[in-house]
Amino acid sequence: MMHTESLKSRAFAPSVRTLLFTILTAALIGVAGLVLSMTCAFGSFSSVAYADEATDLVAGALADATGSAGSDAEASNVEASDAAQPVSASASGPFVMDNYGLLSSGEYQDLESRCQSMADSYGVGVYLLLVSDIGSQTARDFAIDYYIANNLGVGADRSGILFLIAVDSRDYVTVTYGQGVTCFSEYQIGEMEDAIVSYLSDNQFVAGCQEYVGQCEAVLASYNPQTASSGSGSVSSPASSSGSTQVSSSHVDEDTTQTILICLGIALVIAVGVCFALRAQLKSVAVARNATAYELRDQFRVTASNDVFTGRYVTKTPKPKNDDDSIGGSGFDVGGFGGSSGGKF
Repeated sequence: MMHTESLKSRAFAPSVRTLLFTILTAALIGVAGLVLSMTCAFGSFSSVAYADEATDLVAGALADATGSAGSDAEASNVEASDAAQPVSASASGPFVMDNYGLLSSGEYQDLESRCQSMADSYGVGVYLLLVSDIGSQTARDFAIDYYIANNLGVGADRSGILFLIAVDSRDYVTVTYGQGVTCFSEYQIGEMEDAIVSYLSDNQFVAGCQEYVGQCEAVLASYNPQTASSGSGSVSSPASSSGSTQVSSSHVDEDTTQTILICLGIALVIAVGVCFALRAQLKSVAVARNATAYELRDQFRVTASNDVFTGRYVTKTPKPKNDDDSIGGSGFDVGGFGGSSGGKF
């Protein structure tokens, strides 16, 4: 009986050590979280002070600029105006390819002019393709093959976006290439297609084409860095008052350091107290040196043994693929196309 109780005490030792380690780890994690949250709070407070100082510097710079010579101001305005203009890509169409004969002359000229303007301004070709059907191909394959065969795209990287409408088979898809992949995200393409298909499903094909061109104009205008950063808004600074409180960064840093040290000290005291409390309750526990100490003598015997496989292992070797994804030296990388998978309207 004495031997059995001693074994139970020894078997209990690993569980107690695990519990002690868990408690200590939880305490340290809690302290780390507290320190991090307080550091972030003080950091945000300090950032406000730095922001105020930066605002004052900007206000001073604006005041100096206002008092400078008139010729310098005019020269800087001319340079800013030139920098805000998009770079011309000198792209040539056609961008609207009405192989179905759906658009009138006026409608075609309006869409073609808008697409030409976008190509010249942003260096991305906006293409609209109208066909009867796509045959046995998928809409995406048909659009990609057409893009490559007709050497579409603007610039050396053949940047562009193409929207395909198959009127009779009622297929649609969007493909992008070059900078078109960067300018038009998957989310934006999905939103565009939802708006366009709402017209196509009601057989309002001209309205759907106009919606596509309008959506592209909006996306490119918002993406272009020069257009997005341009503006005549002035920077204003809040009026300073003698009663305003100025925050010293050194004072904030000193308070933060003291707070961290206090938190660490409290955590260490709590952790040490817990360790001593648990240790005082485990004076009779000893560590077993080998596995036989946990086994009752003559209580367990192995009379037979056998290896049984419960599963199987299958090794697969992938078949080598051709790394050359380009077609006929045309300069198009088939894997470089983006866009959507298309659908029916």
